[in-house]
Amino acid sequence: LTGEIVSRSSDKTVRIWDPETGECIRVLLGHSGSVTGVTVHPLTGEVVSRSSDRTVRIWDPQTGECVKVFQGHSLGVTGVTVRPLTGEIVSGSYDSTVRIWDPQTGECVKVLQGHDDYVTGVTVHPLTGEVVSRSSDRTVRIWDPQTGECVKVFQGHSLGVTGVTVRPLTGEIVSRSSDKTVRIWDPETGECIRVLLGHSGSVTGVTVH
Repeated sequence: LTGEIVSRSSDKTVRIWDPETGECIRVLLGHSGSVTGVTVHPLTGEVVSRSSDRTVRIWDPQTGECVKVFQGHSLGVTGVTVRPLTGEIVSGSYDSTVRIWDPQTGECVKVLQGHDDYVTGVTVHPLTGEVVSRSSDRTVRIWDPQTGECVKVFQGHSLGVTGVTVRPLTGEIVSRSSDKTVRIWDPETGECIRVLLGHSGSVTGVTVH
């Protein structure tokens, strides 16, 4: 890790900044639409970006060159993460699918289908390596990344699910929604353990302390 800052913008670029001088070290050019998310690959240190142009891109942070483009979604990409054990890229999209990509070849190795509306984000379960997706269809789903099968559906929110995280000590799923609630779910049974009530507006963020 270098400590450099990586930012994304609706101007279709990703920028890498020196936090000590405030200077922009590199501008990553290639997306044809707004860049909607960015992360750093935990195994390679490469920059991974997602965009409304329907693609995911991997960038060399030293040269600024795009080294891989993942194409296959039919609508903008709403979420991207990396499976830390395999290095595979996982993306979610407005096209209601989740895709798993081979980072070496750029090929899509699995398409996870089951959501009835657009996927609002994806993450990887830190204990099991399973893919966790959230959707405007009001559900959270857990997927087996080897088979592509949905192994659990969490239903209970009355409006779209806007965020999800995992409690690292218990593996419990924590979701937030436009329905003003946070819910805690048992990952084995799919049952809602607790509903956290109190917000008077859409829940816009959730994390585990």
